[in-house]
Amino acid sequence: MPNFFGRIKNPYISLLTIIFMICAWATFSAGQNLVPRKILALYKSSENRTEEVNEIYQRAQIFLNNLGLMVEYADAEKPLPDPLKMTEYRGVLTWFVSEQMKNVHRYRRWLQRIITEDHLPVAILGQMGAYREFGRDINGSDQVETGAIFSDLGLKSSGEIWESDQILITTKDTAFFDYECVLNSGDIRSIEDVVSIDSRNRVLLELSLNEVRNSAAVLSPHGAYLQDEVIFRQYDDGYTQWYVNPTKIFARVFSCDRMPRIDINTLGGKRLAFIHVDGDGFSTISKIDRWHLCAQLMQTR
Repeated sequence: MPNFFGRIKNPYISLLTIIFMICAWATFSAGQNLVPRKILALYKSSENRTEEVNEIYQRAQIFLNNLGLMVEYADAEKPLPDPLKMTEYRGVLTWFVSEQMKNVHRYRRWLQRIITEDHLPVAILGQMGAYREFGRDINGSDQVETGAIFSDLGLKSSGEIWESDQILITTKDTAFFDYECVLNSGDIRSIEDVVSIDSRNRVLLELSLNEVRNSAAVLSPHGAYLQDEVIFRQYDDGYTQWYVNPTKIFARVFSCDRMPRIDINTLGGKRLAFIHVDGDGFSTISKIDRWHLCAQLMQTR
């Protein structure tokens, strides 16, 4: 056998050098792999929503951005990207306010492909949004297709909803709930026929009404489901407070814990607050007490 190290004074150092170069090359190559950061956020134009007027844009995007995610919006009632070509996306987020949708069959087929073929996590907040075609009653085909989507998320649903003031909270995971305000049984006025059927699911909130059980907030290996009335509290003056911790929910669903991201909230370890006040607003009467100038309140508070 030839002596490849015969002319090398210290073959061990050379061997270590080769190993180091291989590891460095592998690390460099891995560093070239793009980290998918995009979240496809869906709205429905039939709900009078646009890219800048929808629940995700107005309530959830700030938390997604702080996790290092980029949010792209699309109308769910129009053709959506091919699931097999969504390599830049980290997941899909929906937040609808009604149960009907235009082109509902196309959307449901697309959503099921996202879960089963592309294996992207799907987070459904509020209404599932695709129980029936816009302007039409639910039929057997609707029940089969929506049932398949819920099944892919480890859930079972008939789509039925009951209203009552006797709904009870039987299970609440406070690691995710009671974030800005406490969710009590009296805050909930409706219960849905949605239950977890997968042992891998983590049920964060379970409701009951007589014999009916409702998994109202669930983390699934394929995403998450959080229904209406258990996400945030809306006050009469327009202010809102979150029942659930959106940062923890999104970080878990979209696997953000180990994803590199820029921290836009700190500088040298200290918290930052960026406030922009228009020049005309600086010298106007504040709406807080209707007496002092905005500048005076900023100075004293």
